[in-house]
Amino acid sequence: MNATVAPATATAPATAPAPAPAPSPADLFQASPNLPPLDLSHCDSPQPDLPSLDLPQLNLSSILTNRDLVDLFKTYQILPHLLRELATDRAIAPFTCTPAEAAAIREQFFAQQQIPPEQQAQWLQAKGLTLEEVMAPLKRGIRIEKFKQATWGHRVESYFLQRKAQLDQVIYSMIQHTNSGLITELHFRLQDGESAFAELASQYSQGLAGKTKGIMGPVELGDLHPNLSSLFQQSQPQELVKTCIGDWFILAQVEVKIPAQLDAAMRQRLLNERYVDWLQQEIDQLQVAA
Repeated sequence: MNATVAPATATAPATAPAPAPAPSPADLFQASPNLPPLDLSHCDSPQPDLPSLDLPQLNLSSILTNRDLVDLFKTYQILPHLLRELATDRAIAPFTCTPAEAAAIREQFFAQQQIPPEQQAQWLQAKGLTLEEVMAPLKRGIRIEKFKQATWGHRVESYFLQRKAQLDQVIYSMIQHTNSGLITELHFRLQDGESAFAELASQYSQGLAGKTKGIMGPVELGDLHPNLSSLFQQSQPQELVKTCIGDWFILAQVEVKIPAQLDAAMRQRLLNERYVDWLQQEIDQLQVAA
């Protein structure tokens, strides 16, 4: 369920989704989020007929200086991406992808594409790609993962403890309304045991909570509004709390607290966070120098 506190809105009737378009060659390389897309600009594809223009030949080397290129990269917002890739290449230079790792990632890639071994050469030819072009970003991804592990792997546990208060999840009940007097009255009724939370939420709550009997989550505490997150960290399950968020007056209580666990998925997520933070710092420093 969505934990966002938001005013009630009408929901448009669902319409049948349009048929999904056939994936482009570049789309095929989006299955691995840590890998950049391949440059497919050389692939053969039909080109539209364009009018003939009588233009002088453009000789970039004679009119563009290094400073011009940097300025153009900034203007077209190419510079951050370029710096990200340059910083990454510099960081992963000491790391290699072994033949065994390359074979495994190749097998995984073609399995994801549902291409059996006997059809791989035909598939590559149809896409206008060589095996080396397919493997380059996959091998780079392996090297990036090795860099992450070597740089932050031994510090994941301490980083997890720093982040745990935001990573813990809660399932909670909530009533939200723009009338503060009503929220106060409902608070008293719940304290006196006159009504059940779900009943009052269904009857009075505005927003999504009114459609779910007040039940929200599970959601990470770090994804909640700071007012709610702070109250939930300090409160016990079934303890009523009140707060105000913008024009909304909130009455809520935690139903279940779900502590975060440092499993394999969480470990990878935290490594990715550290890598992204480091990469942004590198980009910022390089942009200042540029």
